[in-house]
Amino acid sequence: MKTLFWFTAFSLLWVSATLAADPAKRPIKVFILAGQSNMEGHAKVETFDYIGDDPATKPLLEKMQDDEGNPRVCEGAWISYLTGRG
Repeated sequence: MKTLFWFTAFSLLWVSATLAADPAKRPIKVFILAGQSNMEGHAKVETFDYIGDDPATKPLLEKMQDDEGNPRVCEGAWISYLTGRG
């Protein structure tokens, strides 16, 4: 419980400080990706092909790939997760 408290407190402090430092910048986008732990490490780039097959999700694929069809690299992105906590 303490870990969750400190993680939340630090996250709010970091976001507040970042926004206060330069309010003219675009807003921060936060993506929370959640899934089953038994799928960890099993995602494949080939899944992108199926996203392009569905007309409803095809625009999303265009944002995920460059003009040559390669996955876009997001600089400055980081991942945080807890393990071994049940």
